[in-house]
Amino acid sequence: ASKCSGCNGAGICTDDNGTCQCHTGFVQSADGASCIPTSLLSTKSIFTTFSNASQYQQWQAVGGTVSNTSLCGNVSQPPFLVMNAGGSSRVVVSPLFNGTLATSAQFTVQLGALKASSCHAPGQPQASIVIGYSLDNGVSWTKITTLSHDLYRTPTTLTITLPSALTKAQMVRIGWFQSSVSLENNDVWAIDNLAIILEQPAQALYSDFETDVETGTKLDELTGAWAFAPYWVLDTDA
Repeated sequence: ASKCSGCNGAGICTDDNGTCQCHTGFVQSADGASCIPTSLLSTKSIFTTFSNASQYQQWQAVGGTVSNTSLCGNVSQPPFLVMNAGGSSRVVVSPLFNGTLATSAQFTVQLGALKASSCHAPGQPQASIVIGYSLDNGVSWTKITTLSHDLYRTPTTLTITLPSALTKAQMVRIGWFQSSVSLENNDVWAIDNLAIILEQPAQALYSDFETDVETGTKLDELTGAWAFAPYWVLDTDA
């Protein structure tokens, strides 16, 4: 039986030897049974304001354009992402990130507008925005929550706590989906200031009073830096 299954959505499982043939940007894991990013995933929070091309080009957007204006008004300080294309689903997807460090997702969103005759807001439940996560590089998605079509008519900043299943995974993407789209400039929404918050775990600093934890020097060679207590544990932020 093949030892690989899906290759994390980043490759093809070969039939002859049961190892992954990975897509560009990914390499085989040590056992060949999965694909991992060629470059280490960032351990810092990832974000975009759509004003910095190097930031927002790491995000995937279908059905929208980065713009300085909108018929529905500005969701934030321009530029921002306006989702108004017709004929297909509208999707925003984050870069890959390490879910074990992730705590929440933050963003500013507006669906339609309160008073704008030229702005066609989402009018049916099918035009709501579904937020989900993927553990296989976008092959399949699990819903986190839904932004109802009849809410958020003014710019609103939201923080969403991420589910535990996501925070146990090494490779994660988060996406915003509007799957039922009518015509261009209908069911319009806009989004900006997207962020995935990553936090470093606390680290313990420990001494057994035989070896210095930072230098490896035997404590009898030091001048009693640890001599004030028989046992000491200090939690620090990374």
